[in-house]
Amino acid sequence: MKKPVVLASAGLKGHSMHRNSGLALYWLTLLALVVLNMLATISAAVVQFAIGGQKALFFVAAMGLFFGYVTYRLVSLIDNLEPRHHFFAWLLVPAAAMVNLFIISAAANNLSSAIGIGYRYNPLLVSLSYGVSFMMPLLASFASRAFTVSSSSNNSRKIGRNRRKNRLGRLS
Repeated sequence: MKKPVVLASAGLKGHSMHRNSGLALYWLTLLALVVLNMLATISAAVVQFAIGGQKALFFVAAMGLFFGYVTYRLVSLIDNLEPRHHFFAWLLVPAAAMVNLFIISAAANNLSSAIGIGYRYNPLLVSLSYGVSFMMPLLASFASRAFTVSSSSNNSRKIGRNRRKNRLGRLS
């Protein structure tokens, strides 16, 4: 069935209500992820007081890995998104969380100095450990796709060679 001329010239895929509902779901998901990341950074400040040394950085990195995976799954499940939407989501959510974590860590350091308890952390190191671990699920996805594409192209070359050998065998 052909699309009406108006839809064909607009380049829309399907009904506009479906396209707009996908964008609304996208923005609501991004808003929820940013708010949840902000709440998680508050728990990271509490962990900085309670846990000392490398354990707190490990907790922050594990938290970043978890939220990165959740973000990856949620954004990839939304239909009708263009690549720029995925790119924006992968910039906005971790950047907002890293800035918030930097501010919260600096405030926690000031509070621990004033009270005289807890540990002091470099806010840049804390936010970078979160950001790097947040991006790991996306990087793992890219690596698995690259591996799948390269292995499937190698398999197609092998299949092509085997077909040529079979044809040559039949000709002799």
